[in-house]
Formats: sequence, C-alpha cells, structure tokens
Amino acid sequence: MPGASERNTNCLRQHMTIFKLFKLHLTKKSTSLVLLWLFGAVAIGFSVVVPNMVGRLTNLFAAPGVKWVDVQWALIILMGAQVGVAALGYFRDSTRRQLKLHLDNNVSLQFFGHVLRLDAGFFRENEVARINERVLRESLSAVEFYLKGFVETPVQILTLLVVATLMIAEHPLLGACVVLLSLTQAYFALFDKRIQLIIRDMRQAADATQVQTSEVLGGVGELRKHGALDYGLKLIEGKLVESREVGTRLARLQSLFSAISPLLSSVQMVVLYGCGAILCLPGGALAGVAGPMTWGDVIKFMMLAGLFRGPVVFLAQYYLGWRLTRQVILRVDRYLEREAIFEDDKLGAVVDDAPRVVFDDVQVELPSKVRLLEDICLDIAPATHVALAGPAGCGKSTLLSLICREMSPSEGQVSLDGVDVEGHGPVSIARTVGFVTQKPVLFSGSIRDNLLLSLRRPSSKVLEDRSGPLDASALGGDMDGAALDERLLSVVRSVGFEADVLHKFLDRSLGDIGE
Repeated sequence: MPGASERNTNCLRQHMTIFKLFKLHLTKKSTSLVLLWLFGAVAIGFSVVVPNMVGRLTNLFAAPGVKWVDVQWALIILMGAQVGVAALGYFRDSTRRQLKLHLDNNVSLQFFGHVLRLDAGFFRENEVARINERVLRESLSAVEFYLKGFVETPVQILTLLVVATLMIAEHPLLGACVVLLSLTQAYFALFDKRIQLIIRDMRQAADATQVQTSEVLGGVGELRKHGALDYGLKLIEGKLVESREVGTRLARLQSLFSAISPLLSSVQMVVLYGCGAILCLPGGALAGVAGPMTWGDVIKFMMLAGLFRGPVVFLAQYYLGWRLTRQVILRVDRYLEREAIFEDDKLGAVVDDAPRVVFDDVQVELPSKVRLLEDICLDIAPATHVALAGPAGCGKSTLLSLICREMSPSEGQVSLDGVDVEGHGPVSIARTVGFVTQKPVLFSGSIRDNLLLSLRRPSSKVLEDRSGPLDASALGGDMDGAALDERLLSVVRSVGFEADVLHKFLDRSLGDIGE
C-alpha cells in the first residue's frame, strides 16, 4: 500500500487545478454520488405526490356526498409522501456531509503535499498566513461550490423537467406562463460587472489588511519601545475602514437581491392566482380558450409552480455563486499550477558520501533586483574544510542554501560530483548534505521526534515507530525502536553542549549558549 507522501504527490506531477483535484477524489466516492442522485430522483417522485393529493382533497371537500374513506386514503397518501421526502432528505443530507468531509480532508492534504514540494522561492514570495488562507479556506470554498454543482445541479435540472412536464400537461397555458416568468430570476446577470468589481476590491482590501496586521504584529516590540502602540492600531484601523467600505458596497447589493427575489416571486404568484381565478369563473374568456379549472386544480397547479420555482432560484443563485467564486478558484489554481520541484520519487542522481562541490560563476538575484551573490567560483574537494567569513548579510547562508536547493542560482551552476544540484533529488541530497540553519525550527511533539526528523524520508529499508516510518538504511545493521532510542541517548550525551564541538557545524553564533 503506498505511503502518505506517495498518495499526496503522484497525481500532482502534471498540470493540476482545484477542479481536477476535486474530481480525482470525488471519483473515489462515486457510490456516494450515485446514491445522492438516486435519493434526489426518488424525492422528486414523492414531492409531486403532495400537490396532487392537496388538489384532490380540495376538490373532495367541494364535492357533494363525499365519503370519509376517500378523504382518509388521500390523507394517508399525503402523509406517506411527506414522510418519504423527510426520510430521503435525512439520508441525502447525511451522505452529502460525509462526502464533503472526505473531500475536504483529502483535497487539503494533497494540496499541502503539493505546496510543501514547491521551490523555496514560493515561500519567500508568499506569507504563511496567505498560504493557509488558500489551502484551508479558499480551496474548500471551491470544493463546496463544485460539490453543489455535481450533487445538486443534476437533481434540480431533473426536477425542472419533471415539474414543467406535469404543469404543461395539467394546463398548457399556465404551464407556459410559469416557465416564461421563471426567466426573470436571471436578473443577477444585469449586475455581473458590478459584482466582479466588488469581488476584486474585496480581495485587494483583505490582502492589504493581512499585510498591515502582519507588519504591526511583527513589529510590536519596536512599537512598544517607542510608545507608538496607538500608531500601530491606527495603521490597522485604516485598512479595516477600507475593507468596511468595500463590504458595505457588497451588503447593499445583497440587500437589493434580497428585495428583488421575493418581489419577483410575489408577481409570479399574483399572475398565476389571477389566471386561475379567471379560469375558475364561469363564462370567463380564458376558460373558453384554455379550458376551465376547479379550485382544487388551481391549488394543485400553484403547488407545482412552487416546486418549479425552487430549482429556478437554485440555478440562478448557483450562477451568482460561480461569479463570486471564480476569482477564488483562479487564485487557488495559481498555487496548484506551480511546478513542484521536490518530488520524493524523483531522486535523480545519487550523491556520493564525500562529493566534490563546485560553484561555477554563480549569481543570485532576488525578484526585487537585489543581488545577493555575484561571480562566485569555488571548487571544494572531498574531505576539505572551508570556512566562509564575512559581515552579516554578505551571502554566507545564501551560498550554503544553494547546495541544499533551498535557493536556486539566477545564473551559473552549483554541482555535486559534476552533476547540477537541480539533478539531485531532495532525498538524495538529504542523505549526504547536512545544514544547520541560523534559526532552529522545532515542531510540536517530543524531543525524540525532533531529533529523528532527518530520518523521516522515503527509503527502501524502513523502521516503523509510533510517529511513522524512518529511513533505516542510515542506521546501519538491524535496529529496533529500543536500540534506536539507546543510540539517540548515546549521541546526545557524547556531543553535549560543548562549544568546541558545536563550532564545527553550527551556522550561528554561540554567544547565547552557556558553558
């Protein structure tokens, strides 16, 4: 059975979008999708029984000499249909929620798997908060939108077709009126450009607010030292005011929609009831053209019209939702379309235990045109000790980062044993090249888990512990969990915290470490 990392990366090697990622995991739950369609189709059948029984009961109440048994059976069928709709609604909602949880979990996990394998430049260009926003919130908004399209839209379209057929068969004139009046629900299209402008401004305002709050929170110490906390709060307030102004524009538009929709529904109801009343009146002009109707027929038809109106409103709102979600989807897709350069199964060339490291006319330039390294030529033979000396910010750490592929040269080449580092896989490099950063990174968990982080990588020889697989090929010989713990303890005791040992491999000052 493939491991988590294999499952998370295999499908993202080629061009990927959030829609393709959604479909990939939806197909794994195709049975649930078919059940949702089936439940929805059966629910349509129960739903159309209700107006038929209500219309029949209305006609029975108006007819002379009606027997109780006729009313009783109509009531039983009516109640049975309502129970059927409720039961199917429960099973359908439960199935849909389980499917949504499955999609949210797997899409988020695979999305994170893709992001973790992007180049280091991606993380310099994007703040952590923004990455989390894309992966944890915006991608799941897209999943919710697509799920609604796959689950609900086919059922709603089927409902439209079934109910429209029944209405036209019941009364062609009124049926045609309902279908034509339903087109007014497409009024959203008149506000399309305005909606897109508001969405763009909302995104820009949200990004600006996030940048400002991150800046203030990151510099709170400096603000406190100068007694400028109110100034920092004022900076945040300015961005929040801009966001509020854009939000007010959206709120006004939504309020307008909330007023238009019921107004249109009321107009439709008035027109239909008016036509129905005319058809029920003896000698009415419409009755001679379209045929007379009883009040029971009118009630039945109005309930069918209500069933028809539901899918029409759903489709109109789904179209509006698409316009609102489209920009979100485009932002998420920009992350997914970025090439993942650190694929676990693309090991590339194998690095020797003591490789020759060559920097050939290397230059590193940031997108801002700031040049960190220029014309670096260096040939480091195996078993050679090299010290990089210079003031802070001169590029020492940048040079080391090139070997580990934490950065890529703008020009020139860095090679290990004559092979460009870009041709070496991250796992292959990790087995040979060790790099201790200036700022230690600790993950939540035990000290043991943090010590063993360097062995949490794919390998043909694996040792399992409670936290997952370990690369046992680096341990030598057969070793179980207890033996590994003993070796860890021995290494820590041997190294200790003596500065003369740490100076040999730490890329940081030791002034803050006690004797």
